[in-house]
Amino acid sequence: MIGPINVVAEASIGSNTRRIEAVTGAGAFDRIVAREGLLAEAAALLRTEPEHVPEAIDRLLERQRAAQKALDQARSRELHSEAMHWPASATDGVVVTGVTV
Repeated sequence: MIGPINVVAEASIGSNTRRIEAVTGAGAFDRIVAREGLLAEAAALLRTEPEHVPEAIDRLLERQRAAQKALDQARSRELHSEAMHWPASATDGVVVTGVTV
């Protein structure tokens, strides 16, 4: 009896040949416990249950995308508003300004 098996990696080492690296016994159990701890920590940070971590991450990413889109739109509006004032500052038909994007 080798106990629990936890696959660490797998790779091709030749034609129709795979290499599987695994931890067995107490090492496998320790690895499982460590991963459960990481999952519990992630769930606590996301304020959800461990089984709902993927959905919480999806919601968080969607909020981040929406915030980035709103920021991009605000920057665009600000640049447009600033550009509308440039003609008034023209000297002999030349506008010199610096823009940080």
